[in-house]
Amino acid sequence: MSIQSGPQEITFEKAIAQTDKCQRHLLLGNGFSINARKSFNYDSLFESGKPFSSEVARIFQEQGANDFELALENAQSQLHKDEINSAFLRALSKVHPHSSVNVTDDEADHCTRFLEHFVGISRRQLRGRVYTTNYDLLLYWVVVRKKRRLWCYDNHEGSGGAWQPEKIDPGLVYLHGALHLFERDNQQIKLHYPGGGRLIDQMRERLNQGEFPVIVAEGTSVAKSERIQRSAYLKKASKLLKSGLRGTECVLFTYGHSLNERDSHLFNILGESKVKAKAIYIGAWGGLDGSQRKAIDDWTSRWSAARLANGEVLPPEVWVYDTSKFSPWRERNQ
Repeated sequence: MSIQSGPQEITFEKAIAQTDKCQRHLLLGNGFSINARKSFNYDSLFESGKPFSSEVARIFQEQGANDFELALENAQSQLHKDEINSAFLRALSKVHPHSSVNVTDDEADHCTRFLEHFVGISRRQLRGRVYTTNYDLLLYWVVVRKKRRLWCYDNHEGSGGAWQPEKIDPGLVYLHGALHLFERDNQQIKLHYPGGGRLIDQMRERLNQGEFPVIVAEGTSVAKSERIQRSAYLKKASKLLKSGLRGTECVLFTYGHSLNERDSHLFNILGESKVKAKAIYIGAWGGLDGSQRKAIDDWTSRWSAARLANGEVLPPEVWVYDTSKFSPWRERNQ
């Protein structure tokens, strides 16, 4: 790797070759799930979340985007925020595939090959972690189906699916929670299929009973951080992101993240004093010529300034690969 003056373009294949001797970590955003199922995009969720009250419908209309998180940011009353949250969960439960069999064998195999760049037996001593801010079950279904290859545990495999923070080092971390994670008696549990039926059915039943899963769906980074602090698991998940990036020979790949300020509580970590990740490989639709260019430039400058302020000699390198030319779920151009 060489000293850079700014973000540089690279293909995903070259990025993988370039980091062969590094511990690779992966941070997944909503684009990962949308790439698998377009029903997870904002417009589809918006339509599935209807009907809205006139006041909430006006919030969406005035912001000019069918973005639930932006609506939460723009909502002025707790009543409206509660309605938006409920509509969001209702929409997710409607558009979500009903069963793990809806992920085809070909999709699962292709996704596994993608994940094996970061975790799994093939990486051995260089295994990293998969961090996700997605709530859906697509990733979890693949990890369970391919567990012998991916060896990617989330520390929810104990009695009753209870989270066990002192178990083996997790390879899968839900930074913002997930639809199959709930709290019972101040303890976080993961819904299990045996005896309880399909996970989506269990989740829908709990929603109908007024229970909410452990998720971070707030509209601002500050509000997200406050929600994280109210959950022992989510606080630990945030610490695991920081600790994973402390290795001097580790790198971070992103896929499906817009680098939005609403997730600055995650991306600010890359500039912290104890974080030593030497490079960030950002997946962006259109690469450096796409709509994320300004956000990429801004974050590159912020990470560099933060590292230098912390006494680092070199800022992290920033590379950008074009996600329009690459899919974790299928062959390109399918």
